[in-house]
Amino acid sequence: MLVITLTMIFRGVGLAVLAMASALCFAQEFDQDFANENAPALVTEEFVTAQEQLEAIKRSLMDYAFDHESRVTANAWIDGEGRYDESVSVFSHIDLERIRISHPDNRFGQPEIALVEPVLGSKFAGECVGSAIRKKRVLIKTQPVVAQDTAALALGHQVQGFVTQAMLQDASGVLGAATTLQTQVKTNTRYHRYMVSKATPASDLTVELSVSVAQRVTRIMERARPPESLLAGYALTIAVTASDNGQRLYEDKLRLHVSRPKLRGVAVRLEGALKDALTQWLYEKLPELAAIANCVVDNSLEVNLASALPTVSGGEDVGIQLGQKFVLLPSSASLTASGLEAGMNSVALAEVVQVNARTAFLNIYAGDSVAVLKPTIAIPLADIDSFRLKG
Repeated sequence: MLVITLTMIFRGVGLAVLAMASALCFAQEFDQDFANENAPALVTEEFVTAQEQLEAIKRSLMDYAFDHESRVTANAWIDGEGRYDESVSVFSHIDLERIRISHPDNRFGQPEIALVEPVLGSKFAGECVGSAIRKKRVLIKTQPVVAQDTAALALGHQVQGFVTQAMLQDASGVLGAATTLQTQVKTNTRYHRYMVSKATPASDLTVELSVSVAQRVTRIMERARPPESLLAGYALTIAVTASDNGQRLYEDKLRLHVSRPKLRGVAVRLEGALKDALTQWLYEKLPELAAIANCVVDNSLEVNLASALPTVSGGEDVGIQLGQKFVLLPSSASLTASGLEAGMNSVALAEVVQVNARTAFLNIYAGDSVAVLKPTIAIPLADIDSFRLKG
């Protein structure tokens, strides 16, 4: 048996990949099925059938894959009976979990469907900063307060509680509209953690809040070790970090000089000037955290295909509504392993038919549910605000 293997790697030039593969007579069938450039990818209102919308999304997936690094592997062989056969596989390493379904206008002014991965600072950033494709689960964790005396410790706890409550209440509404906020539940025993406490879903983003309060003294007094009445107040430091799967995405610090508070038992009261400074800082930083949640954190939800109706790992807690539509895609790992052609065949469209607190049931109305690759992810076809306006 004679076997010929040819591998080509291209980046950013999808048409060159198809042209080269076609010249070698390996990609004719693939090109005919998925690279028909004459069929426009119009938005939902322009579609005659759901199948046309599905084909437009498949073409957008192909364009998105070829805009990134792609690898074409061609195999040709002659079997033992002298017959010639061939196969072509296209592999693309893309991150489908972060994509959004965008509707840009083409050069003729007609809206199309495009798969984009908006990141902060890019030309697509405006699409995700102000609109949430789904709510993200944000876990707010507080670190132990670092302080040197009782008054500083009490002040640190008051500041930590004030900032945490401000995040949860979110007077500006920006962070609350984009996220579902939850605080870390502290349990003392394993029994309480597994048998009493409510199960909490995995968070999409973890926000850690740390507060430290240090004494401030003048240089002249550093060696004299003056009594507490002569200390020059405190240096207050508040640090906020946001991370996803151990990767730090955001970090900011606020440093303030505060006077020494008066203890009332073991508690202190925050001064009005300090509250105003904290409120102003949060007013500036909460929109930044919301932009991180919208633009950087994964937009996908995991899909369970084992039951009669597929379910997604999110419900009312992430803003899913009855009748909302999703595109089902293979995960990045399954697409990389199976190839682009198998991934294209596994794309499907689904509609939400039942919404629970943390799960939702889907009905696949376009595409072959049997051909869907596992694991599977679901991406909303429109952001939350657009869906509400259409409803």
